[in-house]
Amino acid sequence: MTDLPLAYQNLAADYIQKTHDDSRALRGSVYQQAKGNVENVFVKMPVGAGRKSLYVGPALQPETQAKVERIKQASERARARRKDLSVLNKVGVLSTHSYAGRVLDAMAYHGLFRNGAILVGTLAYQCYPLLLGCTLPSTQLATDDADLVAASLAIKADEGIDMLSILKDADPTFEPIPELDGRAKSSRFRSGIGFVVDLLTPTRKRGEKQPLELQGLDAGAMSLQYLAWLIDDASPAALPYGAGIPVFVPRPARYAVHKLILSQKRTHTATKVTKDLAQAKALIEVLEQACPGLIGDELLDAQSQGKQAGAIPSPKPSKPSGPTAPGGTALNSKSLPRVFSLSQQHSGGWKTGRFLEGLEKTGYIRETRSGKPQLPAPVVRLL
Repeated sequence: MTDLPLAYQNLAADYIQKTHDDSRALRGSVYQQAKGNVENVFVKMPVGAGRKSLYVGPALQPETQAKVERIKQASERARARRKDLSVLNKVGVLSTHSYAGRVLDAMAYHGLFRNGAILVGTLAYQCYPLLLGCTLPSTQLATDDADLVAASLAIKADEGIDMLSILKDADPTFEPIPELDGRAKSSRFRSGIGFVVDLLTPTRKRGEKQPLELQGLDAGAMSLQYLAWLIDDASPAALPYGAGIPVFVPRPARYAVHKLILSQKRTHTATKVTKDLAQAKALIEVLEQACPGLIGDELLDAQSQGKQAGAIPSPKPSKPSGPTAPGGTALNSKSLPRVFSLSQQHSGGWKTGRFLEGLEKTGYIRETRSGKPQLPAPVVRLL
């Protein structure tokens, strides 16, 4: 992981800002088509894997001519952003794979991110080099799925289009994966090449029936703990694909802490755990340089939320022992995960910018000679 030179950090920040500024702008090839005696103007706008012909207006009307001029300007700005991303590619910021880019482009075009969807998982991680002005290891960026969190069950796309139709704009082979309850709306969709889109939502109460219904998308969403805290105050970001895809992602520090939590909860593949830890480590290294103590703040905040919020459970009140954080919160083996208390003992406090050293000394993140992270010792657990 390396910081980008300041000029490239500014270029990355501009790429994000301009991508969001143009999130509703029409762009593409303008053409005319006669209907009776009237010449009408249309624009072929790139969406997902194809182009959509969108009506602009009667050719002779001044309003239409003004719209055409705005379309041309937006198209030129998009070309400029593609050039900017090419420059950033040369200094180590990697573009998202074209297939995933097309899928997210279709989602963005139909307004999912404007209307409250948050991108999580590895595709969100791919946005952090631009957001943080740094490079991240390429081995942690590969993915064959997209995870989308609906903060509200009332989420819907522009014009009321359903989730499957949105995905078919990216690849017509997308189909819903049936749920165990055949009557439930699908929360997962898979394309012909095996790319999977998962719809998620924060847990609202214990024992709720899965999946919850997203009526506006004619789909379901699996409710999970951890998500409400993860997506709180999400950051505007841009997926590095072409002219940029405007999305919202978790704040980087929360993403890192969330991955540490998930690494202790994963019940399936060791590969997933290894990837969780590797992504957490990379972000912690960057953030502890830029904002010493931020990871410690987020660990404390996660712990204060309690188990229902999907964070580190708060302990029963006990006599404080050991060092304390600002505000008087006791740091001991009962009140915080061992990773945090040992970072205090070995690194001289969590404000020193050496929190990562504490992580490694606990066994959470260890590297083999090949540089790959090992799995954490079973006795070291967050939950």
